[in-house]
Amino acid sequence: MADDLSLLYDRYWNVTLDAVDTNEVLAVAAVMLSQALTLYRTALSENDYDRIIDSISELKDRVKILGNASRTTRDLPRL
Repeated sequence: MADDLSLLYDRYWNVTLDAVDTNEVLAVAAVMLSQALTLYRTALSENDYDRIIDSISELKDRVKILGNASRTTRDLPRL
């Protein structure tokens, strides 16, 4: 399972980088977040959905920043 998740992560990361090459970074992030929330809302009970949204909010400061100091994406690593 962990290997499958790692492969999926790597594949999705490369799709994301391709999208960023031709679109605004914030637009790509908005689409990704919208799709993720839709999947969570569809797959989880209302209580579990609320719990995961709360967890995301609580962990917001642990999200790492990628790229250089100017926060561009041209130097983000391909997986």
